[in-house]
Amino acid sequence: MRKSVVWTGLLVTAASMSTSVCAAPLAHADDGWVAVANSPNHEQQDWGYGPEKVTAETNALARCGQLERASDCRVLASSPDCVGSAWDGDQPINQLHAVSGGGPAVVQSGAMSAAGPLANDPSVRCTWFSRS
Repeated sequence: MRKSVVWTGLLVTAASMSTSVCAAPLAHADDGWVAVANSPNHEQQDWGYGPEKVTAETNALARCGQLERASDCRVLASSPDCVGSAWDGDQPINQLHAVSGGGPAVVQSGAMSAAGPLANDPSVRCTWFSRS
């Protein structure tokens, strides 16, 4: 009898511990994601931020549509860390290349590599950078 009482007590304790862990709200910092979008027909990039990926990407697409007056905006990269971008040398319109994750130096180098030998105007945004 005594063993079953102890076992039942352990089950109740384990169940209450898992309930308290599962019931705790998930913590996240505001503006936890960064995204970059552009239109392939415009030489412009637009950045968006948000507490989760979908918000950051939606904000970047909205800025692209509004500022570029474009209906063909696309998200090129998003990350909870950093996003880097660089332009290639294509003519008549340079194309934007973007990479994400790994910190500022890594994304800048990656974007320049992705844009090719005529890469120019690198840009880096991280979630912890000032938005002003």
